[in-house]
Amino acid sequence: ILTEPESEIDPPVAPRPVSEVRPEVPESSTQESGVRNVPELASPIAFDPYPLGSRLRGEEGRVEVRVRVDTQGRAKSLTIVESSGYRALDRHVLKKLRRARFLPAGTDDEPHEGEFSTAVRFWLKDSVPSSE
Repeated sequence: ILTEPESEIDPPVAPRPVSEVRPEVPESSTQESGVRNVPELASPIAFDPYPLGSRLRGEEGRVEVRVRVDTQGRAKSLTIVESSGYRALDRHVLKKLRRARFLPAGTDDEPHEGEFSTAVRFWLKDSVPSSE
């Protein structure tokens, strides 16, 4: 009896992402006493998806923002310290940070305003971000 050899089927491969957005989140500054030296994110921020128009135009860059947080854990002011060079990317970061909730500096019983800086890097497939 002649039989056909079984054909090998490659398992499906996950497609490479067409873009990546990577926030640079500061490490926690909470001391053992429960006092936060600077505000912290209450939960992670999803900066994905990459803004479609920026992706189509090939825009990449890093946006650094100084965030001033009020005693209620909301962004009181946002200042772009370093622009990506692209308005859409800068606006995307500001929009996400404006909606975020933070743990204010101080303690839960005695919160106070504070500020910190963070950055978000945008890059496209086949592009290697420079390390800074």
